[in-house]
Amino acid sequence: KNITKFLLDNSSHEYAINIESSLSDEIVCVKTKDVNFRVNYDSDFLGSKSKHIIKNYRYIIIDGYIQSVGEIYHALYRAAETKEPYVIFCFGLSDEVKDVIIQNNAKGLTEIMPVSLKFDENTINILNDLAVLHSTDIVSSKLGQTISQEMRKDLPIGKKIQFDRSGFILTPKVSSEKVKKHKAFLENRIKESHNDTNRNLLIDRSKRMSSKTMNIFIPDQNLK
Repeated sequence: KNITKFLLDNSSHEYAINIESSLSDEIVCVKTKDVNFRVNYDSDFLGSKSKHIIKNYRYIIIDGYIQSVGEIYHALYRAAETKEPYVIFCFGLSDEVKDVIIQNNAKGLTEIMPVSLKFDENTINILNDLAVLHSTDIVSSKLGQTISQEMRKDLPIGKKIQFDRSGFILTPKVSSEKVKKHKAFLENRIKESHNDTNRNLLIDRSKRMSSKTMNIFIPDQNLK
């Protein structure tokens, strides 16, 4: 009853409600205008941390798989030289690339967080949403681009991103009006969709794009 009253007093129909498990023994409600991505990604880069926050990070969104260290060598070098944090969104990395990043981060040489997504029907359009929120384009071999060439460029800077074991939350670089416009685009596609599977995926994307979110963290023993 107290949770329901809190929600009614502090939110409205404009809010998307996310309920998640928590290691704490208290119920915590967090109201935010950030975008919450609850996705299956490689959280090994967190190390022993339960969460990690990065501000003013260089970023790149890659529609592909990072095979060799040479492809990201420039980013590794710049990250070590400038001490700027880097976030790399992609569909997987080789064990070699993963090990080098983890070792460099552990030594304090770099702060690089790859968002290594599993390529499936649930993640196939996430890169498009991330590109909208970051006001950037997606690096793709279909456009004749290579990862190594794009890594040499002066990568743009994002605002804030928080990682945890079940996903990440980011502060959009674009205005709330542009986020709402993208959400309206998704809602229009939902109305036009006649395929249940595709429609459900679009609904999930639309919910994620809500500019207002209430995250409720409930202790594991009470979550059921």
